[in-house]
Amino acid sequence: MFALLEVEWIPRLSRFDRLMARLRRDPAFVLCEERMGGALIVRVKLSLESDGAEKQNRSRVEAALSHLASIGVTGVVPPAVFPFRDMLDAHRLIPASPVALYRRLAPRMAALAADAMETTSPASLRVALVGKRAGGELCAAAEELCRRHRHLSLCIDRGAEELCRRLRREYGVSAAENPEHLSVCDIFLVFDTWEAPRSIPAKQGAAVLLLGGPGAFDIPPGRTVVNGARLAPPVRLQNWWPWGCDNEALLMALLASGAVQLSEVTVLSLTCDGAPA
Repeated sequence: MFALLEVEWIPRLSRFDRLMARLRRDPAFVLCEERMGGALIVRVKLSLESDGAEKQNRSRVEAALSHLASIGVTGVVPPAVFPFRDMLDAHRLIPASPVALYRRLAPRMAALAADAMETTSPASLRVALVGKRAGGELCAAAEELCRRHRHLSLCIDRGAEELCRRLRREYGVSAAENPEHLSVCDIFLVFDTWEAPRSIPAKQGAAVLLLGGPGAFDIPPGRTVVNGARLAPPVRLQNWWPWGCDNEALLMALLASGAVQLSEVTVLSLTCDGAPA
């Protein structure tokens, strides 16, 4: 079960209007529950004032978050613009992140990066997979990429050798774990972040897709650095889809709950700091 926060921004209320709202006992928020594909979704609608009503807005958000925590909600999808994210931690509410979704969409995102390079032979582009270990998402991406590219380079802290052997044996591709091969790669799929700065030796014109979120990376200038994607919801949900929501975070929450399948998600474009790549 997760909660979807929806905010309607209204003009700042006068003192008289606030007094009347208290006398009418207007609720601080409106809550309803919906089921979608067997998943329970709690929708919370908040009316917040624009133009500096910080104290009143925080009071309403606090009431909503306290209620969600009291009924056992642990995950939330805030709106794309939500200046009260700092209040989520106090109630142990975890905002949905699209990072896991980006990892699962890695082959499709790599295909968009390849299309942008306008090469006559996308299969000849060299793809590097960078990560801490050969986990399920990385391995699944490698297997899918083997069907599209002839050369893969693996820069994985654990499990690279075994994955290389399997890819060569089952798909017949040129899979290498030699770090020297990274300097000739065209597309980098980075699945994790590291505490210490991580060097990505991408050549001029290469695309670096940070699928694990922003981190400390040493990337030479002149490279296309992608840190997200614009995603479209399933057609069957377009009439239901809330305005102003964080599309990618909501899709991840619906995917995790089983209400949406990965095959229903459409990757529209890649983004660099929120702008089209």
